[in-house]
Amino acid sequence: MLDTALPCKEDVILDEINKVIGDYNKIKVIVITHSHSDHIGNLKLLLDKIKKKIKL
Repeated sequence: MLDTALPCKEDVILDEINKVIGDYNKIKVIVITHSHSDHIGNLKLLLDKIKKKIKL
């Protein structure tokens, strides 16, 4: 995954990810291009939700 978008409600970001890849738990790597809020807004949420270790 490239960046995590603006902060939003949990169900919104998870639904959008699931539309694209089928299950957010398929994410293996998150690449953050820079630390602006529109790029890291859902990072903590995803790190907390994904049920395995992922590379960051």
